[in-house]
Amino acid sequence: MSTRAKFYLEEKSETTSGYRLKFRAVTGDSEENKQFFKYTPNATLEMSIVLPGVAGQFTPGKEFYVDFTTAEETK
Repeated sequence: MSTRAKFYLEEKSETTSGYRLKFRAVTGDSEENKQFFKYTPNATLEMSIVLPGVAGQFTPGKEFYVDFTTAEETK
């Protein structure tokens, strides 16, 4: 299974242990975003990042693709 979603970074904040990123599903302000909005009108995603160099790659207001792929179990 593989599904692509499109989010924008709504908020980025520094915490005592790194950075917190809050994403929301894009809305229909472009033709591509209208297509994503049509199938995912509401979604949120939140994650924490501890490395400043990685967190620096994320700017509030920018849009990002998120790919969901089933993880195969490893033993």
